[in-house]
Amino acid sequence: MRIFPAIDIKDGRCVRLTQGRFDEVTVYSKDPLKQAFYWESEGANCLHVVDLDGAKKGLVVNFELIAEIKRRTNLYVQCGGGIRDFETAKKLIDAGIDCIVIGSAFFTRTDEVNRMLEEFSAEKIALSLDFEGETPKISGWLEKTPLDLESSLKLAKEMGIRRLIFTDISRDGMLSGPNLDIAKKIRDKFEGFLIASGGIRCEEDVLMVKKLGIDGVIIGKALYNGNVNLKELLRKVNLKG
Repeated sequence: MRIFPAIDIKDGRCVRLTQGRFDEVTVYSKDPLKQAFYWESEGANCLHVVDLDGAKKGLVVNFELIAEIKRRTNLYVQCGGGIRDFETAKKLIDAGIDCIVIGSAFFTRTDEVNRMLEEFSAEKIALSLDFEGETPKISGWLEKTPLDLESSLKLAKEMGIRRLIFTDISRDGMLSGPNLDIAKKIRDKFEGFLIASGGIRCEEDVLMVKKLGIDGVIIGKALYNGNVNLKELLRKVNLKG
């Protein structure tokens, strides 16, 4: 199982939102690069980076900063937020980003996503399904999609997507525990590499997610608030990034 510390970038700073709301921002570091160095020093060898400005505007805003994180660390970096077309995806991959994360484009620009899948290895593309109830949301979680969760999973399989990140928006940043029922449902329906996000509050949550056969976990607020110690988590549950 892989543990992905989250670095969410807004206005050049490392922040966390509450349930994806842009008006509820907690700043944890003024320097996302230093934060990446810190997680690496704590034993991480992968990161989940989100360009929050990009997600809201529909284009990558913090490209130079994200590229610098990849260039100056030895971390596996997956990155999302504002990746809506092939050229943007290519720019990030050319900069060394290991995996790009798409969300809105999956629902609104299927042709661009198909081009990405044709041009790059399926290991380079991850779909992020972020949902309230069982309705996925896009554009920085500001808009609903026409497809429900099950239909989205079916389309992803048809398109050849092999990496999936799922987030229960209602639990994101709330330290309320992961949605294990949805996690099991998605695991049963998706055969590829699966990463859970949203609600992780303690080591036990990670263990429960692991028991469901989930391949990775993204942890944000629980790490920044000290509820989970990354070094201890990696040691205690013998997880390797």
